[in-house]
Amino acid sequence: MAVAPEYVKRGLGRLLVNAFLAEARDLELPRVFALTYKPGFFAKCGFRLIDKEDLPQKVWKECVNCPQFPNCEESAVIIDLE
Repeated sequence: MAVAPEYVKRGLGRLLVNAFLAEARDLELPRVFALTYKPGFFAKCGFRLIDKEDLPQKVWKECVNCPQFPNCEESAVIIDLE
């Protein structure tokens, strides 16, 4: 998910997160996680910081192909939906 710089601070990010979380609830997912450069934004949406090592190993399949791996500056966040 991304919001173009010229649209930041207009509530679009919050609308996107709320739509994604509503879909996750409809799918009866117990939690949602994200990797982000904006952990403060996600904290305002109810997420909490976690260690990246706590994420499922399947995530690392994508990460190992990233040019920034293993020195990634993204933070891992999670929200419980139950």
